[in-house]
Amino acid sequence: MFAAKKGTIAWVMGMPGSGKTILAAIAIEYLEKITSISRDVALAFVFIRYNKRHTLQDIPSSLLAQLVEGNDTTCTLVHSLYSQTVAKVRVELLESDMTDALKRITRALGMVYIVLDGMDEASDQVKDGLLEGLVRSGANLLILSWPLDLYTHTPNTLFVSMQAQTEDIGLYVADRIERNSHLKAILHGKPEIAEKLSSRIKEKANGMFLLEKLQMELLMSSCNSVNSLFKGLDKLPSGIDEMYQATLEQIDAQSEEDVSIAHRTFICLLHYFNLWNIDTHPMSLEDFQYYLAVSFKDQAFDEGNLIPIPLILSACRGLGAVVEGDWGFLELRFIHKYFLSS
Repeated sequence: MFAAKKGTIAWVMGMPGSGKTILAAIAIEYLEKITSISRDVALAFVFIRYNKRHTLQDIPSSLLAQLVEGNDTTCTLVHSLYSQTVAKVRVELLESDMTDALKRITRALGMVYIVLDGMDEASDQVKDGLLEGLVRSGANLLILSWPLDLYTHTPNTLFVSMQAQTEDIGLYVADRIERNSHLKAILHGKPEIAEKLSSRIKEKANGMFLLEKLQMELLMSSCNSVNSLFKGLDKLPSGIDEMYQATLEQIDAQSEEDVSIAHRTFICLLHYFNLWNIDTHPMSLEDFQYYLAVSFKDQAFDEGNLIPIPLILSACRGLGAVVEGDWGFLELRFIHKYFLSS
C-alpha cells in the first residue's frame, strides 16, 4: 500500500531494539530497485540521530539534494526556484521554499518516496516543522520512531506498531547457536535443549532484538555446560538498561588488555559523536584501528599495536557494531546510545 498509492503516509512505532532501523534499510533497498527502473519515481531518506542536532533546514535540504541528484526533472524545478530566491537577494532557501520545492517535485513526478528513520530523535520543533511540510508535499512518507503518542493525531496516516515476532527471535537464536562454536559444543546432539533455551530467551527478550542480542553475547561468553546456560539465563536482567549494566560488568571482568580496548573504544565513540556535525568526516574502520594503536603514555603510533576489528567488537561484548555510514563506508558505532550517552 505504501509503495503503490500516491500520498500514502505510514508511521511505524516500536520500542528500542525492535528492528525499526533494519526495516527502514530494507524498505530503502526495495524502493531503490523501483526508482532504478523508472525516471518518474524518486527516493530520498534520512536517518535522524540525536548526536547530529539537526535544524529544521537540515533535513529538507538533504532530501532535496537527494531528489535532485541524477534526475533532470527535479533538478530543473529546484534550479528555477533557487534562481528566483537569489533574485530576491536571499542566499539560502527558507523552509517554506523547500516545502514548495518538494510539492512541485511531487506533482511533477509519478511518485516520490521519503523515508525518515528515528523521528523521535529530532527535537519537537523539528518534528512539528517536518510533519507540517512533508504531509503537505503529497509525497509517500515512511516514518519510523519510538512510540510518540503526541503525534498519533497526524491526519491520513496509517500507524503501525512494531514488535519483533517470537518466530523471528527464535530464528536468530538458532542461527547464533549454529554459528558459535561455544554454544554449538554445549548443545551438540541436544535439539530439545536448544529449543528450550530458545523459548526462554524469547520470553526474556519481550520482542526486542537488541535485548536478545546482548543476552546471547553474555551467554556465549560465560557458560560452559547446559546447566550453566540456564542458570546464567535466569540471572540475566530483563530490562534494557539493566542488560546494558550487566554487559558493562562483563566487559570489566575481562583481561586488562580487553578492558582497555573496550573503554578506549567507548571513550572515542562518545567523544567523537558528541562533536559530530554535518561537516565532520566520520571515522572509517581503519581510522579507528589507528586511533587505538596510539599509546596513551607517549602519544606515539606503533603499527604493531593495530587491533583487528573482530577483536575490538569481541572486547565490546555486543555494545559495538560495524554499520555502513552516511558517507558510504563502514564505521564502528554504538549498538544503542541512550544508556552509554548518559
